[in-house]
Amino acid sequence: MKRTLFPAKSYLRHTVLLLLACTLVACESPSEVESPLAVEIADQEVVDLFLDGHTDLIPTLMMPSPVQERSWRGIFRINCDFSHSSYNDPIVYPGHVDAAHLHRFYSNTQVDAFTTMESLYAQGESSCQGNKLNLSAYWVPALLAPAFNQATGTRQTDANGDPAWKVVPAVVGNDDEAHEVFYYSAGVDDLDAIQPLPAGIRLIAGTPMTMPGSQQSTSIVRWHCQSWESSDATNPRFSATIPECFEPDRVRMDIFFPSCWDGVNLDSSDHRSHMAYPVSAGGVTSCPSTHAVPVLRVSYHYAFGVRPEFTHPTD
Repeated sequence: MKRTLFPAKSYLRHTVLLLLACTLVACESPSEVESPLAVEIADQEVVDLFLDGHTDLIPTLMMPSPVQERSWRGIFRINCDFSHSSYNDPIVYPGHVDAAHLHRFYSNTQVDAFTTMESLYAQGESSCQGNKLNLSAYWVPALLAPAFNQATGTRQTDANGDPAWKVVPAVVGNDDEAHEVFYYSAGVDDLDAIQPLPAGIRLIAGTPMTMPGSQQSTSIVRWHCQSWESSDATNPRFSATIPECFEPDRVRMDIFFPSCWDGVNLDSSDHRSHMAYPVSAGGVTSCPSTHAVPVLRVSYHYAFGVRPEFTHPTD
């Protein structure tokens, strides 16, 4: 019997739950959210940990592989364990407890509705490799699967008598719940022009209002079955919607954040206008003149196992 992780009737619900993702490199206090936050880059110091060293920085003899044509360049990869879940969102609903849908948080272990730039530096450990080398906050809406009684095939209900749902964890290796992967990479062709992300910047990728027939570009959010062996360089087979993947495959999701900054504001009233995506013209990818400062591109990468406990038992 072949089973899929996402029954056809659940496509829209899962798309809505997953296409809004956020990252907080650090942030200002909630009281300042209504006005755009500005930053003076000259006031910030960039420290090269590879030169200065750090107790959490572990040397290795591994060397990066050569870059393939049309592939990614300059990837800095971070594995982060799941930290905690909550209904908070300190970017969209700062200071309001349980105002959002269910999120899964990574990196800083103390992120809540009241998180500020000061609290990121002062509170919590990190669930990411390198521990306190990265106290940023990353979060993504939880992927939910309908809860069924696997023996009888009946839909389970929650304490209120409503249809029950359960979180589908991301997996690695032998389907163990483990690291989720976060990348910092180049989004433009002029690598020398790329600047560090300024402390305090707030980023949102995707839109929760995506509907069938009006999908987002795969340059923002894309999906594929792991069995497709998709690759930007050799097999660019990606879907703008959640594909049908069969056991024991995995559903892969990539989310790319905008990497062109206006150079002034750490945030904006809609949490989006201070950032933009690169544009391509004449074979060159660069930032638009309205957001002329290229910064490191943040991306999230998840794999969800198509496993019996998350599939419809009658499929």
